[in-house]
Amino acid sequence: MSARALGWLVVVLTSGAVLANAAFGAPTIWSAAAIVFTLLYHAVVFGAKLVRRREGIGPFLLGLACLLAAQSVFQVLFYYLGLRLGAWTDALSLTLTLVTFQLVLPVSDEAAATADDTRYSILDTRNLWLAAALIPALIAFGYVLRGAVTQATDVSIRTPWPLLPPGTLLALAIIPLCAWLAAWKSNRRWVTAVIVSLALVSVAVIAPLLYRLGYGFDGFLHVATERIVFDTGTLEPKPLYYMGQYVFVTWLARLAALPIEAADRFLVPVAIAFLPLFFLYGRRAATRWEDAALLLFLPLAPFVATTPQSFAYVLGFGAVVISLNGKTHPAAGLSLAAWSLAVHPLAGLPLAGATLALQWTDMRGSRALRSPITWLLALAAAAAVPFAFLVISRGASTGIEWDASRIFDVRTWVGSFTALVPPRNRVALWPDWTALVLFLAPVVAITTAIMAVLRDAESRSRWIALIAIGAGTTFGGFVMRAAGEFAFLIDYERGNYADRLFLVGFLLLVPPAAAGAARWLAKLETAPALPVAALLLGLAAWHGAQAHAALPRHDAAAASYGWSVGRGDVEAVRWIDSDSQGATYAVLANQSVSAAAVREFGFKRYHDDVFYYPIPTGGALYQHFLEAVGREQTLEPIREAALLTASDIIYVVVNEYWWDAKRVAEELSALADKETTTSDGRVRVFRFDVK
Repeated sequence: MSARALGWLVVVLTSGAVLANAAFGAPTIWSAAAIVFTLLYHAVVFGAKLVRRREGIGPFLLGLACLLAAQSVFQVLFYYLGLRLGAWTDALSLTLTLVTFQLVLPVSDEAAATADDTRYSILDTRNLWLAAALIPALIAFGYVLRGAVTQATDVSIRTPWPLLPPGTLLALAIIPLCAWLAAWKSNRRWVTAVIVSLALVSVAVIAPLLYRLGYGFDGFLHVATERIVFDTGTLEPKPLYYMGQYVFVTWLARLAALPIEAADRFLVPVAIAFLPLFFLYGRRAATRWEDAALLLFLPLAPFVATTPQSFAYVLGFGAVVISLNGKTHPAAGLSLAAWSLAVHPLAGLPLAGATLALQWTDMRGSRALRSPITWLLALAAAAAVPFAFLVISRGASTGIEWDASRIFDVRTWVGSFTALVPPRNRVALWPDWTALVLFLAPVVAITTAIMAVLRDAESRSRWIALIAIGAGTTFGGFVMRAAGEFAFLIDYERGNYADRLFLVGFLLLVPPAAAGAARWLAKLETAPALPVAALLLGLAAWHGAQAHAALPRHDAAAASYGWSVGRGDVEAVRWIDSDSQGATYAVLANQSVSAAAVREFGFKRYHDDVFYYPIPTGGALYQHFLEAVGREQTLEPIREAALLTASDIIYVVVNEYWWDAKRVAEELSALADKETTTSDGRVRVFRFDVK
């Protein structure tokens, strides 16, 4: 039997077993076992074909990621076709994924061994350096995890840093130091890649472990929506985004019998561990220094919480880096890019466009930059998001307004370049260092990216394509900030969409920046040990500053606005729901209390398109909340909120950390029909009977 025929036979048998389990209602454990076996087996087979290597866990992990990507894309298609997601779509999406990969991948996975396949004696000094780098990194990683778990809290906090053990920042700096040590002394790229993964995950996992009730705000909305998809198999009205994450989280929850919240919370921290693997196979000609240099430039803040935006960044950036040299099968990059697009178009459009441009560049070789298609792809990738917003805003009422005249207003552009002003010295060592690193990171990235273009002739066309798309995406962000008015968002959030384009532009700069930095850092291999050690310590401190800036801060250089959801918020929303005794009510509260309500009750009630808690913060109900807790307390905003939401009762919630909370609470108490305080004394609730 030929290799292709054998491959098809295995696909038919495994997919047939999965479909049969779904058709005959097999027990959940048997269905899950069939799916897991099928995924793992074909991850080994297809992974070897994707990277043209058989040995090692890397091809298997890459194959698994690409299978999950393709399956999630098929699930999204089923959803938009009107099918209810469940056991049948799980089985059918996996079957179609296997058939697709069997069709597009080559029959043979034979490949010559690479330098990394060489075996060494355990006494080889290179293996001793391997242990010297890997073991301390694992210990530091364990220290960070232990600190986050033992200090986990359900109290509302502004920043996690005072709660974490004092050595946390040091541990977060030790892990990248070990990566630089591995790049310097070990000749195994996979060791450096593993330690880089540890460095990324050690930062990304802190918030999911430390914040017991959840971190941020958007995550609560997404988990509540995923519960609806899990329970009903569908979602109405059908959104144009997010489904790539929703279908995967609900599939994982069904398969592993996981709570939706757990599957969602740790999605990005686990996914980000794959980025160094994607880079390892996407840049096979790279050095260990290039792997470690990812830590110099890859921004960490977007990956500390699971949201569709952050998940799409991981997938899209993974698609870009795995498409860097053309030695990995195009199906790898295309499947990840399609998944990114299905998760969030704002990230997926430019990153998927960059992936296509890279693959076209590899097809054309040295002639790529002379091909108009290359530049058309680059232009389409850079302009896709602003153009999409423009098209959407021309339709139904979206709260987006455009004023092109502001693009040509000098004051608009002057205000946009305030980031070029160096940070002010506040005589606080670590906050000042963190601010300096954040200021210098784009400057260093641009400099080293230019160095890669000038000195890396083999990959020059790729670097130019990425830099061009990144620059175009950044310019698109400036245009959106200048001409777009996102009235449905609160004032300080209206620049968020432009900021996301700036981030995508910077992500596209990371691969050439890492390549340029690696060319300079490789010279350290012949330099004296003492200055090299000093420089590596400096690089570790650089990463420590990035880790410090990734999570909310409240120090001399930066003050975070938000407070996390606390148990007082949860108690308050539970008491309100119980106290209402079935009457129609609405609540005037801040974002954290609203998030707690969504966590407890989901999307319980709308009146027309107005939610009964102030979501979004740019909406009319939130404005009534600001008026109710403003400088003068009256019943007028409370009555208006009752009319807006068609409610018989209005509750006002005041957290102790709210500006002027004591005075506001005293004045509301004089007006309220009833009030209570949560058990921790941090939240006060006031009831107003308006009908």
